[in-house]
Amino acid sequence: MKPPPFDPRKKVTHDSIKAIHKKCIMHELDNSGDALKHGHLDHLKDIAHGLDGIVIGAGPSLESGFGTLKQCKGRALLCAALQALPALYAGGVKPDFVMLIDQEEAHHHIFEKIPAQWLANITMVYLVCADKKVVERYPGIKIPCWTEGGVAANLFPGAFAINPEGNVAVALTKILHFFGLNRIFFVGQDFGWTDDKSHAAGHHASNANIDHQQFNIKFGEEEISGKTTTQYVAAWQSLRGYVSENKMSAFNLYGGGLPILEAETVDHESMLHLLPDAANEQISGFLRLLSTRKPVEGFRYTPRRKELLRDLRKDIQRMEKYGLSLQNNQAKIANQMLKLRVDFRNAARKNTYIVDLMLEMDEIIKDGNYERDDIRKADSLVKRASKRLEYYDKVMRGLTGR
Repeated sequence: MKPPPFDPRKKVTHDSIKAIHKKCIMHELDNSGDALKHGHLDHLKDIAHGLDGIVIGAGPSLESGFGTLKQCKGRALLCAALQALPALYAGGVKPDFVMLIDQEEAHHHIFEKIPAQWLANITMVYLVCADKKVVERYPGIKIPCWTEGGVAANLFPGAFAINPEGNVAVALTKILHFFGLNRIFFVGQDFGWTDDKSHAAGHHASNANIDHQQFNIKFGEEEISGKTTTQYVAAWQSLRGYVSENKMSAFNLYGGGLPILEAETVDHESMLHLLPDAANEQISGFLRLLSTRKPVEGFRYTPRRKELLRDLRKDIQRMEKYGLSLQNNQAKIANQMLKLRVDFRNAARKNTYIVDLMLEMDEIIKDGNYERDDIRKADSLVKRASKRLEYYDKVMRGLTGR
């Protein structure tokens, strides 16, 4: 059986997953105790039916929307990324809740720019893959949400979880859709540059020198061109796909950059005209329900390290035996490497903490001519998997009975 050659073009994706995945799961293990204490969000499905929501981004056009957003307060649920708060604070706009999806520690600067008392009554929903130090420093109410493909995939496969696809606007749109909001309005979601600015003033990246590329797109009868990035385009496509797939009623206060084609374009006046005169009671009722805890009761965990490692260790033992006569056993080693890859994939399906190691295993596979160093690399991966799974079991056993 001849393996497919490893595609070097995939290495960028593989390296990205390898760099992020371990950190993500480590953070999830750090935050799992709090997630269990708060409970799943499943009971919140469709609780905000009839309420409108505004997904606020930190694109350059946000600055022209401050006046409109102030008039939207109390008429729609104002939602934003945590990292947009400095720009919103400077513009005099206070959101009803914010969301944190990042694994990075970089958001500590937010707490230096904004008074704690201003943040204290803004609810924060955070993915459990977020950095615990940033979460702990936030002074307001904190609501944990499971990450799709993370710890909950193994422990609570039916629980509500989000794949943010690397963008807070996508994550907010998904969670607001889950909450059952009536309509979504996008403000400051530019996915590109406007007047040579990538972000609104106050955002930590507003003066950053970011690599970019040109875009050209047909928007109605116009041709629009400008600057964007690969990451922006990916998020833009994800957001458009989600809005379209779920047939969401969406509107975009377009101010430049890449337009959200599946959302109806509105100006400031028409956006305000579409919103109800008041929705204060609905907003406060929603936030009250959102912060209500429903702890996970009777959580039990059975350690699985030995079970998941059994086949991996057998594969290594056979390869080490074949390696005693390396040249004569090339076919056997090649087949055993392929079996080890399959067994790694099976183990990773049962515990996502080792997905990045599974990807490293893919890179070892080649078309024959295996050397002893290849066997050593495979053995090292299995040993690293063993340490990871041992730590995972230890953390989960510690959470049992909370």
